[in-house]
Amino acid sequence: MKRSISVLLILLIGSSLFAFDKDDDWKSRRKRGFFRGGAGGFDVYMLPLKVGAVNTKLSDVIGIGEFNDNMFLTGGGGWGYVGKSIRIGGMGFGGFAVSEGAPDPGQIQKEITLSLGFGGFLIEKSFHPFNNSEIYFGTMIGGGSASLELIQWSGPSSWNDVWKGYSIDTIIDTTNNYYDYKIELQSEFFALMPTIGFRYNIFRWCAVGVNVGYLYTHMDQRGWKSEGRRISNVPKIDFSNTVYRFNVYFGG
Repeated sequence: MKRSISVLLILLIGSSLFAFDKDDDWKSRRKRGFFRGGAGGFDVYMLPLKVGAVNTKLSDVIGIGEFNDNMFLTGGGGWGYVGKSIRIGGMGFGGFAVSEGAPDPGQIQKEITLSLGFGGFLIEKSFHPFNNSEIYFGTMIGGGSASLELIQWSGPSSWNDVWKGYSIDTIIDTTNNYYDYKIELQSEFFALMPTIGFRYNIFRWCAVGVNVGYLYTHMDQRGWKSEGRRISNVPKIDFSNTVYRFNVYFGG
């Protein structure tokens, strides 16, 4: 998923720099300081997490802290105008949240990582009421994947512990018991994200913007698998929520 998103971004950003607007009437307005052909760039997202079913397991079963309230994701995209102030392109991004620790000193170390990645096709409509800026709204439609990686280990958990294990003073005997364990759960989902945003051109070729949208995800809870084997009785895990975005785009 991560590799496909990276390839998508490279193609979209490269192609968008050479895109052109066929709407001559729009060009004739001679507003300056915003992109007329195409653009591509980088985005940072903040997605509030509401994964109570997972947090309950972290705190009640494993005995470590819950995930933070927000997940930060990074990515990018690109688009080109096709006329009538309408542009099409694509976008993709991903991020992760981590909870780790030992329930009590001396106990086995735990680490749980929740990863999220998604992207898709983008269509937007832009308005230019002022020079050097734009207001736009649009929708991304696509898909993504989520994963939960659970790790526990009884080996070294710090830099000094690594070297102590090889010290000449360390006695190796059969009393060293290891309980290393790792499992990863994965599932795919459909994603739809309508948004509205504002962008301001610092230079003719560079703009910064902010955006707010709603990420809707539809995930089949029977779709969670581990190494290709289906996991049963998975509770509802829904990533749908308001999402906030900051971006820097380059184009012409």
